[in-house]
Amino acid sequence: MNLIKVKKKSQITIPKEVREKLGVEPGDYFNVDTKGDKIILTPQIISPKGEVSSLSKKGEKGLKESLNQLKKGKISVYENVNEMVDVE
Repeated sequence: MNLIKVKKKSQITIPKEVREKLGVEPGDYFNVDTKGDKIILTPQIISPKGEVSSLSKKGEKGLKESLNQLKKGKISVYENVNEMVDVE
């Protein structure tokens, strides 16, 4: 467990160990929420307004397979985004 301190302008620093484990980099965005007495930070991907992104053929295939698995009730749980994404 990492102990952090809320600074003067309500800022916090995410410990290096946690940033490295989750692949957090400067400029990343997070959604902030609460659950009971806990603060939940969820990484978010922000696209410029009007920008359209497309998937590669491999990405389209992976998405189709994932949606089929989801329809069958099969779900995978990952510790972090790096574990989930096959980075080449």
